[in-house]
Formats: sequence, C-alpha cells, structure tokens
Amino acid sequence: MALQQPHLQSYRDALVWASGLLEAAGEELTDTPGLDASLLLAHAAGIDRTTVFVRLPDRLSEKEANRFRTLIHKRLTGTPVSYLTGRREFWGLDFLVNNAVLIPRPDTETLVEAALEAIGAGMQEAEPGKGMRGGGLRILDLCCGSGCIGIALASELPEAEVVLSDISSAAVDTALRNRQRLLPVDQDIVVMRSDLFGGLFAMAPFDLIVTNPPYLTDDEAEAMASAGWEEPDGALRGGKEGLSLIRKIIPASRHVLRSEGYLFIESAPSQSGEISRMLQEEGFLKVSVKKDLAGRDRVTGGQWAKKRA
Repeated sequence: MALQQPHLQSYRDALVWASGLLEAAGEELTDTPGLDASLLLAHAAGIDRTTVFVRLPDRLSEKEANRFRTLIHKRLTGTPVSYLTGRREFWGLDFLVNNAVLIPRPDTETLVEAALEAIGAGMQEAEPGKGMRGGGLRILDLCCGSGCIGIALASELPEAEVVLSDISSAAVDTALRNRQRLLPVDQDIVVMRSDLFGGLFAMAPFDLIVTNPPYLTDDEAEAMASAGWEEPDGALRGGKEGLSLIRKIIPASRHVLRSEGYLFIESAPSQSGEISRMLQEEGFLKVSVKKDLAGRDRVTGGQWAKKRA
C-alpha cells in the first residue's frame, strides 16, 4: 500500500492523520483506529499514551514522525499493534509479546477469574491439612505462551507455586522474560518446556491447571493465515474440530491433578458443550461454563474428585 507522507508538525497532526487512515481501512483491520494510532504514536515517541494527549500541541521531531509513519504503514498491512510495540496489557500487567506467542486477549481474563473463584471456594471447603489448604497451592499454566495467565495468577497469589509450560522454546523464553520483569525474584515460579504433561509428572500433583490451548479448526486457521494473520500457527491450530489438544489434555490431567483439584480450559463458545461432556465422561464433577464479557461461553472447567490409585 502506497502511503502518503504528510508533514506531521504536531502530535495532534499525527493522531488525526493516522486515525483517519486506520478508520478508512475498515473494521476488518481495526475497530479501534484512534486507540491504535495513540499507542503507536506513544511507542514512536518513547512516551506513554497518557503523555501523548498532554503533548497534543507540541512539535513532533522528524525522527519521531518518520518512525510513526513506518509503524502506521505496518499496521495498515495487518501487523497487530502489540507486535509493533512489543507490549500488551493483561490483568493490569505490562507483558512483552512477539510473533512467537499469542497476543493476550481480554477474553482470556475470564480464565484467570474462573481460577481465582475456584481457589476461593476450594479454600473455604477443604478440610484443614488437605487440598487447597494443605502444603501450599500448586498451579500449572499449560500451553502458557507469553505466560500471561500463570503470571496473572501468581500476582494475585504470591504464596502459590506456579509452573508455566509450553512446547515452544521461543514461547518459554518470552514467558521467562515476563516472569523476570513482573514478579519478585524470590517468588516460587518455574518456567519450562514440556510437550503437554510429558515433563511435568515429577512436579505433580497440582491443585489447579489452567490452559488456553490451540482451539481453532484447521479451516479457521487456514482462513486466518490467508488473510495475513501473523500469530503463530502452532498456538492457533487445534485440528479438524479445534479439539485435538483438548482431547489429550482432559484425560491426561487426571494423572497430575490432586484430588479435588480443578481444570479450566479456554475455548471457542461453540466447543463448550463438547468439552463439558468430555469432562463429565472422565469423572470430573462441578462441571461449569463461565462466560466472557460479551456473554459468550469462554471457559469450561470441573473438579477432579476421585482419589488417584
């Protein structure tokens, strides 16, 4: 796309120009053109977004203007804002992101909420010395990507032991950087590479497993790739029905969960019924579905209440 090179004299000029271009590109690119423009201008200028609006009348340096034009051009070709800035806020925390990991979504905060609710209920119901009251809480963030879910939980539960795992070495590196930036150095957090539960049995049992696995169907993943989607295919593609990994995770989780421990899975709204059925079939109790802010089924979970042999 050929991009006009107007003279951007002030921060206001830059915002008006970029917001207009992004809005004209349509909602298929972005439904928040003004937000995108302000985030990218802040990044180009090396300031926070609030300061952009304080400086609206101020002069933009030529270096900042050139950097901003380049960012807007990349945004117009489809690169997500978070990949351009290398940052994404999630659960009030500023995460590093790159094209090796999914960009954290607000919908995924529903998974954090479900986990915290279950922990609160579990601590109230458990007998002293057992379950979530005994020996410290142990949490697993499976398919952790950037680490946003596990780190968000660790920020709320500083006494818990939290394990973040992913099959992607690049994702593990990103999660480790976020752990180092966002949590105290002495907090009990492990970040490791593992193919699902393969490397995790020695760390079991867990009181809680949370996971946002790949759950797009092959057709959906192909359509996104054709449209120029830049997020990693391995973090999106879940097989023909989008449930390939989930069908492995549910039965295997029984072998690493503590009795009365919980499993929570993020998925597409259309998959919650089948996931509920699988959980019940595998012996999970208290199976429930939690809706996201838009009222769509987003997180399905249950409690593993049978004693392990």
